[in-house]
Amino acid sequence: MNAPTFSLNINDIYGVSAYLDSENVRLKFRCPMSIDSWHLLLKNIDEMINGDMSNWMFDLTELEYPGSTDMGMWVTCSTRIKLIMGRIEFLVKKKSHVHTLLKVTRLIEILDVVLTD
Repeated sequence: MNAPTFSLNINDIYGVSAYLDSENVRLKFRCPMSIDSWHLLLKNIDEMINGDMSNWMFDLTELEYPGSTDMGMWVTCSTRIKLIMGRIEFLVKKKSHVHTLLKVTRLIEILDVVLTD
């Protein structure tokens, strides 16, 4: 089965790449994103959620220093996906700056974080 197509190409949003198959979405974040980029991404996420894309992975392993906007939008995305009974995981390197921030802010307690070496 071919992956559905969407009106906005996520790979055109600066700082993030998307990998799709028939029911899974993996977003790889490489740098902090602007609020405008997040709004474009959220528009696309909403479209994909409505198209039955319910399994998500936010790969943060290459992200060194997320901004406060990024962290807030992770919570927003997590909430939107979980509201439709979807699944979202955040892949994070152990002992990375992202891992430390998630612990300090206690977001590690509300986001489904998967730690990797």
